[in-house]
Amino acid sequence: MENHQIVKVKAVELVEDEDDVAVECLSSSLLVKAFDETPLIQTNITLLTSPNRFNPADLSPNISIEDFKKSSINDKALIVAGFNLLSKKQSSLKRLLSFLREDGYLLTREKCNVIDYKKYLQQYELNVILEKRTDKEMIVLLKKKFSVKERIIVYISNDNFNWLENLKQLVSDENKLDKNSRIIIVGEGDFKCGLLGFINCLRKESGNERVRSVLVQDEEAPKFFLQDPFHVQQLEKDMTINVLRANKTWGSYRYLKLMQSEARPCIYRSCLSNGTYKSFQDMSLSL
Repeated sequence: MENHQIVKVKAVELVEDEDDVAVECLSSSLLVKAFDETPLIQTNITLLTSPNRFNPADLSPNISIEDFKKSSINDKALIVAGFNLLSKKQSSLKRLLSFLREDGYLLTREKCNVIDYKKYLQQYELNVILEKRTDKEMIVLLKKKFSVKERIIVYISNDNFNWLENLKQLVSDENKLDKNSRIIIVGEGDFKCGLLGFINCLRKESGNERVRSVLVQDEEAPKFFLQDPFHVQQLEKDMTINVLRANKTWGSYRYLKLMQSEARPCIYRSCLSNGTYKSFQDMSLSL
């Protein structure tokens, strides 16, 4: 959601006969739960599977079931998901990618013994956005590669605002940058430069879809350099927000829900002038 200013999210999940998965462990169920925590987002997920594999009553109303052997999806999806897509027959992967929009994401949940899947990155023109391992599986989020013709760098600073006028000209309608161009706003040397809030506001304005940001939060990191392969490799993922932390770790900031504290009854007591103790409620009544 950080990269797409949209309200309606369309996703497709493929569950084949050999995929041993319970309803509560479906990526569809987890995606619905995650998006429900984001205000205003409407989720529409198509579950491609065998007839009678799942009971519709056990699924969220946001999830519809279609026969994976007969289905054809007209609207391209922002997310396509499946199990072991990088380790089983490639027909499944190719089919899912045909449902994916140009700037969409592929989510695959692999067995932990899958080690090398780089050959598929070049074959299907994919970039790895995230890879996480649990004790049961490896979760890989990939994104279709996007060819950028030109990157224009703007360094922001809290000490002076000379950069602001330059940025205003770049994002103005009169400039008319090519849709394959990117404006990279870079903040480094000042962890409190306000870049993240600024970029979120800027992206909400019409015509600023080409704006990207890099926030360097590693004091020992070398200066941002557009020709540095380390920086270029990250920019090629075409993510809106790119935060660099120590140990050459790229990431982003997200708002997380606080743990819900358990409600506990609390009794207030007060010592009256005569030395006797009463509950706060009793004291209020006596007053």
